[in-house]
Amino acid sequence: MKYVEGQEYLKTKTKDELVIAYQTEYMEWKRTGVLQDGTIRTLFEILSKDDEGVSIVYAEKMFNERLAELFYRENQFDFTMEEILQLMIDGYRVTHRYFTDNEYIYMEAQNIFDESGYDFGTVNEEFWIHKLNNEKFQNGWLIYSE
Repeated sequence: MKYVEGQEYLKTKTKDELVIAYQTEYMEWKRTGVLQDGTIRTLFEILSKDDEGVSIVYAEKMFNERLAELFYRENQFDFTMEEILQLMIDGYRVTHRYFTDNEYIYMEAQNIFDESGYDFGTVNEEFWIHKLNNEKFQNGWLIYSE
């Protein structure tokens, strides 16, 4: 029931409101470790009502999934390189318009892997420096779904 309440609460927020919450609340929380009052804290309070065992990570995941869903619906291939790097840090698998249907990458312990487990190294290694500087890969990213 609380999960449904949390989803309903997030559905009342526009994409712009969630983007602002991401920029002002989420990024500040990740930088300082302090979650300010706002959308994410309200979502956490809804989810943890009558259950103090609910982790803030649960609210974080719901918030990020809703924001990603709204971006996906607006334009399937509209994430930038910078955005997908953060999404991979948050645990998402991502794909690109130039990848085949079953190709994706993900991050684990700061290294980037493909769907077969090949380790491309960190973002600072030659392969990713090339991708980061390649205009074709600046946009066109999508959260991978099977």
